[in-house]
Amino acid sequence: MPTTSALPRTRPDDVPERLLVLPAAQDVAGTPYAHARRLAEQAVADVGGAAVAEGDTSATALLMVRPIPVDTLAAALAAHPHVSWVQLPFAGIEPFVPLVRSRPDIVWTSAKGTYAPPVAEHALLLTLALLRDLPARVRATTWGPSSGRTLNGLNAVVVGGGGIAQEYIRLLKTWDVHVTAVRRRAGDVPGADRTVTTDRLDEVLPGAQVVMIAAAAPRRPAACSTPTASPSWTRTPCS
Repeated sequence: MPTTSALPRTRPDDVPERLLVLPAAQDVAGTPYAHARRLAEQAVADVGGAAVAEGDTSATALLMVRPIPVDTLAAALAAHPHVSWVQLPFAGIEPFVPLVRSRPDIVWTSAKGTYAPPVAEHALLLTLALLRDLPARVRATTWGPSSGRTLNGLNAVVVGGGGIAQEYIRLLKTWDVHVTAVRRRAGDVPGADRTVTTDRLDEVLPGAQVVMIAAAAPRRPAACSTPTASPSWTRTPCS
């Protein structure tokens, strides 16, 4: 969700923004998206603009607080010809790429970075649960042998260098963890102790006790399904 300071200006400073928020209020009533609508309306008011109802052709910007079908968005743009900025509600915009490319006259913004903190937090939860053998412990009905391990002193490999990967690395560094980031292109990943490119994945995996896949996943991610020469690792499709 854009904040007041983050709202892009697509009009001259002396022309107020007219914001259309989708879905309509009645379609999100009683859901968390209703609160998101109110925040958006307040944000545009704070910079001197105003929210408008669907069908008001004076709309100059469109913000989605919940995903809607591509065809629905295309129809909304056709019905509101003065829209020059669209804010999408997610980071991965692949289904909307054809529409985006067909409307180069519009400024398109995504929610990149919005989901990094909660997703990385969940990834850390899963990491700790597996290290502490929680899946077995929650099913146990009798005391078993001591098991589990701490993150301190472990080596972690994080595949990916985007917002989620960087936030996960930041959380990992709360402990004494050596982190190797693996990404497609050269360049350091913030927070990682070292960064290597994907052609060195097989080289760094054998020394890791924690591996997190935080990279973009195409329909058949080759990095997860290609046979490996490392005998101690078995790769399976990410999906």
